[in-house]
Amino acid sequence: PSEYIDKELTLIVGEAGSYRLLEPRPRFFAGLSEFFSAEPRMLAAGRVGEVVRREWDGERLTLAVAVLTAHPGTEFTLVRTTRQAAIATLQKRLEVLEKPKDSGIVEVALQDPDPMRVAKIVNAIANDYLRRDLERKSMERERRQGMLEQQQGVLEQQIALLKARLEVSTTDLDHFRLEHGMVDPAQEPQRLLEQLTTVESRIRQIRQKREEAVHRFGPTHPTVVALDAQIAPLTQDEEALNQRLTSFPNHWQELTRLSREVEIDTQRYLFQLNRAQTLTNQRQFLLSAKGKKQDLTPSPRIIDAAGPPDALALSAMENVILFLLGSGLMLMLGMSLTSLRRGHIRSLRRKSARLRRIRRAEKRSTSPSIPEEQNASVVQQPPLP
Repeated sequence: PSEYIDKELTLIVGEAGSYRLLEPRPRFFAGLSEFFSAEPRMLAAGRVGEVVRREWDGERLTLAVAVLTAHPGTEFTLVRTTRQAAIATLQKRLEVLEKPKDSGIVEVALQDPDPMRVAKIVNAIANDYLRRDLERKSMERERRQGMLEQQQGVLEQQIALLKARLEVSTTDLDHFRLEHGMVDPAQEPQRLLEQLTTVESRIRQIRQKREEAVHRFGPTHPTVVALDAQIAPLTQDEEALNQRLTSFPNHWQELTRLSREVEIDTQRYLFQLNRAQTLTNQRQFLLSAKGKKQDLTPSPRIIDAAGPPDALALSAMENVILFLLGSGLMLMLGMSLTSLRRGHIRSLRRKSARLRRIRRAEKRSTSPSIPEEQNASVVQQPPLP
């Protein structure tokens, strides 16, 4: 319910996989809680693996607990946030970077104190991206297939009309030949007829390209202007050929006209048949397995799925910190040993100096004293012969 959004609800574990959900506990000032003993109301009760649905103040409360590993009486805190708040919080902790740049490889990182939850969230984001990409491509394939079906339907209508028109023009030409006993027109009208048919076919093809360019780029695009420049001289040639054909006798003119109509209708009919066959092949290709696999853009895939960090695996920053700590400890140990060695050496020197002073003092105290007269007599005694 909306009144409990961003509020701390309490879930208490019961016996045999049961649980109870209580409303937020009242908060009192220090020293006042002993005067209020209101027990929170129970919002819902259920079991692990079941979906609990309840109506609460006109709103629906839905709760599903998939796994619950705890002793009876253990309390958990549940907080329901809004969708916008959850997205904003996730965006602050989520980091998406392309490493290296322009490589097409995207790295997704998320900061969270729970390693298992981080792995689940990151994998869910990656899988959702793949699913959305497949849906987008499927929708694009269906859109293309719908466009092809629509174009093929229009072509089929045009083909039916062209076929009927071709049958009428062929029938008219056959009746005229039987009525006047004329099989083929003369050589000159036939040559002019072939030229006129070629010019008209060329004009028709350019006009069709122009219609496609106008539909795609607009009437003022340079491609449309260039196609208009190609149509103008061909139209003049068409008018000149028609004027030359009008100079022949009436029977030959009529035969030439009927023959030209049959040839033009035949070309149009065959052209539309080829387009319809091309669209049919494209539709079959889209429906085939090979067509489903082929796409204009490569399909993304997951190179390394997210997983909880290994207990022995450390990050680069942790390795640097451990190296600095180890270096500091070694340096402190070395300095301590050096200081101890110097202190030991100074202590030995002091002891050695003290011993020397003691020995000198002992020598002074134990050496005998000689009188001056005896010493002088001893010195003055002459040497023996």
